[in-house]
Amino acid sequence: MLQMFSLKRNWRNRLFLWYLKRQLNRKDYKITLRGRHSDRKGLYAKKGWGYSKHSENNIPIRLAETIGVYIKPKEEM
Repeated sequence: MLQMFSLKRNWRNRLFLWYLKRQLNRKDYKITLRGRHSDRKGLYAKKGWGYSKHSENNIPIRLAETIGVYIKPKEEM
């Protein structure tokens, strides 16, 4: 079972994610973080990166507007 939720990128949520990773990684869970941005194409053009139409084009978390959090039990992997 995969659980997903989004958080705005601010210091409170970053602290929450740090605590979540410490607690859940001890209990056989894998946490994956993905950066999300409302204008990915514009950000890629501004940074000079190549944008691929058929890929996820994840944004680094330091540049993201929101953070997508995916939690998956390790026995499913």
